[in-house]
Amino acid sequence: MAVTGRSHSLAALGIDCEVVLTDQAAGEIADLVLHPRDRKFLSDQLTIGTLVTLAFSAKESLFKALNTKALNSKTLLPPSANIKSFHDFTIYSISDHKIILRPSKRLNDSWATTTEFSIDYVKQSAHIVTMAVIAKSAIHRQK
Repeated sequence: MAVTGRSHSLAALGIDCEVVLTDQAAGEIADLVLHPRDRKFLSDQLTIGTLVTLAFSAKESLFKALNTKALNSKTLLPPSANIKSFHDFTIYSISDHKIILRPSKRLNDSWATTTEFSIDYVKQSAHIVTMAVIAKSAIHRQK
């Protein structure tokens, strides 16, 4: 896959594509991917397989975007950020084609737990595709 954008407005992009997990496979890795608060999004429409796949892909897209070398060849992660697992971000909301993630802990003085990362997604047959877009304006607000 490839995604392009205008460099004057975008700081970074991250994309990911995953095969939707079966409920059984998702149940085996759910504790690694889902923050305990993420489980509240389980429903008839959002099974454990779909939720784990969506959370994994969204968080993976965000990690890719945040680790993009941009803005003077530095990553977008704050220097003091200590991001080690999928539990470092939690799902704040899910709508038809958008999932909002927030840090589950304070990343540093500028990146609070209220920082929202909007990830677009689409489910196509057996796949979920996600894209995290970080605008330059969002980076400047965090400084």
